[in-house]
Formats: sequence, structure tokens, C-alpha cells
Amino acid sequence: MPPGFDADLDRATLAWAFISTGFLLPRILAGTDSSRDDRIPRRRAMLQHRLTTAPGTGPLADLAAEIADALRREYGRPPPSPRPRLPLTRLTRPRGRSAGGPAPG
Repeated sequence: MPPGFDADLDRATLAWAFISTGFLLPRILAGTDSSRDDRIPRRRAMLQHRLTTAPGTGPLADLAAEIADALRREYGRPPPSPRPRLPLTRLTRPRGRSAGGPAPG
């Protein structure tokens, strides 16, 4: 890993938690927390997860924890989200293809 990679990754993860807050919090507060697709976690669950797993120490990490705590106090813990159900056909190789080479032909 390049020097400073871990610190950069922590900063990017913390930034994404706050960007997500800007996208998701208005819909949560408006009561439109659900998604049309039941395979996608609810917005509140996504936001609480991102805020509670935000890395680092200092004022921004403290703010992320405060927002997560406020959501938990207001709404409780989010219900568990269903696991994504991906069709197995998308996880396998196309017919006739080997793991490391081109299609026979």
C-alpha cells in the first residue's frame, strides 16, 4: 500500500458518511424511508450503518456518532434489512468460457 493509504481511506469513508447524510436524511425525516425494491436496505438502516461505522477520531467522527445516536433515539434501531437475493446465474461464468482464457472457438 502507498504511504498514507489507510488515512486517506478513513477520510473518504467519513466523507461518504456525511454525503450520505445529505442524500438520505431529508427522506427519512419526510417519512419516505422505504424503497420500491425490498432487496435494498431502508434508508435509515443504511445511514445508521454508515454513521456508526465511520472511522477516525476527532470532531467529525464525534459528529457522525451524535447523528447516529439522534436517529436511534428518535426512530429506534432499524429493522434488519433483507439480504440481497442475487440470481446465481449472474455469479457464474458464461458457457464455454474458462476461468483464465478466451472463449473456445
